[in-house]
Amino acid sequence: MKLLLPTLLIIFCLLNYSLTHAGEKVSDIQVEGLQRLDPGLVFNSLPFEINDDIDNIDYTKTIKLIYKTGQFKDVIIERKGSVIIISLSEKPLAYEIKFYGAETFQPDALLSALNSMGIASGMIVDDADLDKAKKEITSQYLSYAKYNAVVNYEIIPLSNNRVNINFYIDEGKISKIKEINIIGNTQFDTQDILKQISLKTTNYMSWWNKDDRYSRQVLMGDLEKIKSFYMDKGYLDFKIQSSQVSISKTKKMSILIFQLMKEKNTILEKFKFQDQFLIILMLTKLKKKLNLVRVIYLIVN
Repeated sequence: MKLLLPTLLIIFCLLNYSLTHAGEKVSDIQVEGLQRLDPGLVFNSLPFEINDDIDNIDYTKTIKLIYKTGQFKDVIIERKGSVIIISLSEKPLAYEIKFYGAETFQPDALLSALNSMGIASGMIVDDADLDKAKKEITSQYLSYAKYNAVVNYEIIPLSNNRVNINFYIDEGKISKIKEINIIGNTQFDTQDILKQISLKTTNYMSWWNKDDRYSRQVLMGDLEKIKSFYMDKGYLDFKIQSSQVSISKTKKMSILIFQLMKEKNTILEKFKFQDQFLIILMLTKLKKKLNLVRVIYLIVN
């Protein structure tokens, strides 16, 4: 009897300790900060629910799952006693997108380009998306030799976490072609080759034909024309191996250098490509007008 009483006392203490330190359960889950989204989107993403052990909740995993929905820019989880509080900041919804200062491209063309990037009216946007859009629009102007084009955007908040987005574009001036040099053409006259291409130096009809405006698309077409010209003359192995575009610090002049496949019996075989590049740069330094484009076709035949 004397041993039974202490044993019962020890068992009682152990049971009381176990009940006191048992895992606390989640009594409630509160979601704050929603404006246009349904709370169900959040609850469906949670890896826990009410009455689960709080100590077993993986908060890092929970935050990642909520971010994975793609709807939020900030997620914070707090615990107050047995209550889990989830504070959210929604990404805004694009309502209207406008362009100011765009003349080279029609607004519909720019909207179509942004739409292909997932930026359109009715879709969520963030600063990262708009920065990508800014770079893409700028690159489109670079392809039209408008190296000084500047693109900025403004986000105008509206009700219900919607925003208007305005793009402001300063297109700058287009680079024009001052001179086209054909280097190394020992078999064909320079004028015969120039007649094959669309790009021209500024002439009295350039205001109408706009053929003195550098364009990468036109340039690529001209390379194919030169290649066809040589192949038609029997140079079946004629290939353009590489091309380089060097833009001055002022972005007012471009130097285009093309390395074509070397053929036998050519003086330029004595030079490496790096030497050719240095020679052409030396030639360009003699030009004083920095607001024009020099187009150089490096021909080896």
